Amino acid sequence: MFAKRYNELIGTDKREKVNVGEVVKAIILNGLGFVSKPLYLFSHFFEDKAIEHLLGSGIKAEQLNDDKLGRVMDKLYN
Repeated sequence: MFAKRYNELIGTDKREKVNVGEVVKAIILNGLGFVSKPLYLFSHFFEDKAIEHLLGSGIKAEQLNDDKLGRVMDKLYN
């Protein structure tokens, strides 16, 4: 539900495989258990998790890379 709200506020791009709301949800989940790791290891947190159940169908851990995370954080800041 909140992911949908983030997508409404920030917008979505049809070319993106993972939208802003899903990344924000991933940031929150990551913060619950992987806080002392650098951002380039963000996707590693999700490698052994049921990511499709947690974030949505078709989402892969490698799609949650530091580049994607940085772009979403820039959008959130703006």
